[in-house]
Parts: sequence; C-alpha cells; structure tokens
Amino acid sequence: KLINPGSWKTLLSGRSDVPTLIRSVFNHVRRQAVSKTLALARRLGFLKEESFPVRGVRTLSRRGAGILFVYSPGDRERDAFAREFGKNGEGLARFAGAKLVTLERMDHDLTRAVARRDVETTVLAFLRERAT
Repeated sequence: KLINPGSWKTLLSGRSDVPTLIRSVFNHVRRQAVSKTLALARRLGFLKEESFPVRGVRTLSRRGAGILFVYSPGDRERDAFAREFGKNGEGLARFAGAKLVTLERMDHDLTRAVARRDVETTVLAFLRERAT
C-alpha cells in the first residue's frame, strides 16, 4: 500500500486515523519479527517444534479451559495420544485443567447404554470439579 498513490492521498488528506495506522504497522512488524525469530530458533535447534495437539492443549490450558480426554482401554486413537502426552497421560501434568480418564466399560462408539452413562457421569463430575 505504500507505493499506491491513492493510499498516500487518503493519508495526507486527513481521512485516515494516523495513530491507528501506526499501531497497526507496529503490530504487523512485531508479529513478523516474532515469527521469523521463532522460525530461526527452531531451525537452529534452540526451540523444540511442538505438535499441533500439544499447541492446542497449551492454548486451551492458558485460557483456563478444562480439557478432558476420555478413552476406552482398547481405543485405537490411544497410541496417537500416547505419542503426544504419554501412555497414561503423564505429559498432561504440565497443562492446568487437563486430565485423562480411561473408562473400563466404555466402547469406542458408545453403543452400550452403560458406556454412555459412565461417560456422562465422568464428564459431569469433571465439569463440577472445574466449577469449584
């Protein structure tokens, strides 16, 4: 936009909010500098690249959200979870509000009524715990 004559005309005519424009440019430059610095640090090995699931849990945790992972003993996705947070969820300890629960009577598709009740009871208990 800097090379666009129309932009300069608008700016010089007084129709632009200059403080807001300056803040916007500053924030853009700051975001770009942080992004480039982090990318360089990762490339040089100073900063570990985090996976999407870990970044997601970190973001939710920082926002104060409760995060409940509910699995059945033979759940197929459990291996993917274990790669990110450990077999028994020990990697969740560093995230406030994150918890792993394995429900013995639960099946993956929640086809049995007892499994649905167990999940409902577990989720409601988690929400009550978070509310206090």
